[in-house]
Amino acid sequence: MESYRKKFEFYDIFLVDSETNDIVYSVFKEADFATNLSSGPFREANIAKAFNSANVLEDPNGVAFTDFQYYEPSYGSPEAFIASPIFDGKKRIGVLIFQLSVEKINAIMTGGGSWQEDGLGLSGETYLVAPDFHMRSVSRFLTEDPPGYFDALRKLGYQSEKIEDMRNFGTSILLQEVRTNSSIQALEGITGTDVIEDYRGVSVLSSYEPIRFGDHTWALISEIDTAEAFAPVVALGWALGLSSVLIAMVLVAVSAVGAERITAPIKTLADATDRLGKGDRDLELPVTSQDELGHLTQNFNEMVVNLRTQRQVIEQKNSENAKLLLNILPEPIAERLKSGESQIADAFPSASVIFTDLVGFTAWSQGRPPMEVLSMLDELFGSFDEFATTLEVEKIKTIGDAYMAVCGLPTPNEDHARVMASLALGVLQRLDDFNQRKGTNLKMRVGLHCGPVVAGVIGTSKFIYDLWGETVNMASRMESTGLPNEIQISQAFYDALEGAYETVLRGEIEVKGAGKMKTYLLQHPVEDVV
Repeated sequence: MESYRKKFEFYDIFLVDSETNDIVYSVFKEADFATNLSSGPFREANIAKAFNSANVLEDPNGVAFTDFQYYEPSYGSPEAFIASPIFDGKKRIGVLIFQLSVEKINAIMTGGGSWQEDGLGLSGETYLVAPDFHMRSVSRFLTEDPPGYFDALRKLGYQSEKIEDMRNFGTSILLQEVRTNSSIQALEGITGTDVIEDYRGVSVLSSYEPIRFGDHTWALISEIDTAEAFAPVVALGWALGLSSVLIAMVLVAVSAVGAERITAPIKTLADATDRLGKGDRDLELPVTSQDELGHLTQNFNEMVVNLRTQRQVIEQKNSENAKLLLNILPEPIAERLKSGESQIADAFPSASVIFTDLVGFTAWSQGRPPMEVLSMLDELFGSFDEFATTLEVEKIKTIGDAYMAVCGLPTPNEDHARVMASLALGVLQRLDDFNQRKGTNLKMRVGLHCGPVVAGVIGTSKFIYDLWGETVNMASRMESTGLPNEIQISQAFYDALEGAYETVLRGEIEVKGAGKMKTYLLQHPVEDVV
């Protein structure tokens, strides 16, 4: 569990007995270890809410999430939890709970503290705001200058108790309210850029975008002080003012024609500066001379380019953070979720599902170092993923030493059966290659079935794209009743191949929930026959 916690950067991992409601395992064994979540001291905490929500789920893949709340066992700091039920067959025996790492979220939002390297200068930052208008990531200013940050909040009349909590916990999560125009707009589903006063009362250039999690919406905000963003504009204004005074003195001694020739570039620069201050970033003035005005015009053009680049960096940072938060779903599903759909479930009339399972893997892995087992599965299943991607097959998940994928959704494919047959043969070939490289003798059962499938997004904060329906169950039965290093297919899958592959009739076997069924063993494409 400790190696798993470190790999996925969770704060802690718990196991809770479904019947007694006792916490029977914890990595860190803080004050909550061995307590009861229904009658113990933490029965009102959000870990108990996560347990209670997961302990009634009938789906082994179901997930429950509780938002950040103050959690006494972790020194009273803000914590959030994800929980999923554990089943032994059809019986729910426990609940697995993950305590989220605030540091992981902050690492994404702060770029590991590299604000200047990421183009956010001395005052830029990105952060998350939840529907309660409070932060879900830490303020840059609390991280870099706590005294200055607290002084700014005091001047705004912020409650001294909350400031003291921020000082004690070292975080602004749940404590810093951000009820600005940007947060309001983003939480209403609007994306934009504006000049506003931020949560410190400081004028900033703010870019905002909604991030949706099922039925919930958080605001992703990037900001930089206008004093820093528009400093080149202010400097240019002073330079233009001084130039105007000097030119006015010269105008007394020159003719009207000469005056017009001199003032025209100044007027052009002045007009351009006014447009720049109003937000026009597509300016570029022609440099028509090599004198001071030409040099000033060239500096103006360079300043406009710098401002445009700075804004692009802010918008790119928003885009990168959005991708980090949405990359756990297939691209078409992620786009639908981002566009505003809160519930996604689609019925597909025909798709092919594959299940694989390593034979005797549990016995093989006993006594071996955890990292050796993890490295082996990562290399083997990684080769499956690479091949599936080339065939445009969508991997759904891995469960221990089992592997599940589907063809025909979310993008329909009329030839899904033949594609999945090719994947199944490729999986066994890659297992054979792995055995030869590693000197192992691992074997695998493979099952295939096709038919109607329902697919959708499960969860409101920890998403998973999953399948359900009789087709999924039957594909699993084809694997569990199959033979080592053989690909067992159903009659429906055999019919869908339309004779494109050689098969061997296995006969009728007893299939749980379906009775006697005729099955076949997939061999190779017909064109491979000599």
